[in-house]
Amino acid sequence: MADVNQIISLMAKLAPGKYSCDWDNCGIQTGDFNQEVKRVLITLDILPAVLDEALKKGCEMIISHHPLIFNGLKSIHNQTQTGKVVMKAIKNNIVLYSAHTNLDIAPGGLNDYLAGLLEIEDIEPLQVSEKESYYKLVVFIPVESAEAVKEAILDNGGGYKGKYSHTSFSTGGEGTFKPLEGSNPYSGKTGEIS
Repeated sequence: MADVNQIISLMAKLAPGKYSCDWDNCGIQTGDFNQEVKRVLITLDILPAVLDEALKKGCEMIISHHPLIFNGLKSIHNQTQTGKVVMKAIKNNIVLYSAHTNLDIAPGGLNDYLAGLLEIEDIEPLQVSEKESYYKLVVFIPVESAEAVKEAILDNGGGYKGKYSHTSFSTGGEGTFKPLEGSNPYSGKTGEIS
């Protein structure tokens, strides 16, 4: 049995939230992140009939493509369809979750799937919704410590790029340094260029 957090983690691998357009409302809409889930219902839209089906089938979670709550709600009551669905979902402990533009844009997501069905080639994004930042870590260390330091960095999350881990580049070189007053140099002497 899984809980909502575990299902959300799986969804994040398939369609990371960082792919969502900034105007979208992807992710959990209502519910308890720690709730246990035995059954999930998948749908395009969360309509009253879909919620009734989830109740009938004993589902604790509904994953929709389109968000039920798209724009901010100023009130939740039984005079609107959205209000009725939100109230009924909460009363029956049904978690509502949406993967919309993040699922559209994700590699292998809906856009890629539809392009494949239509046999479209040379696909390029119309708009970039997210850019990933990369950081370069440069370390200057004595040769005899190089392997131990590299291993420590790579075993603790450094060097991940795409579907690769433990990526690194090492090169030898010659540098100089002058330990100043109050320093504790690994090699060399305070006040002398090494």
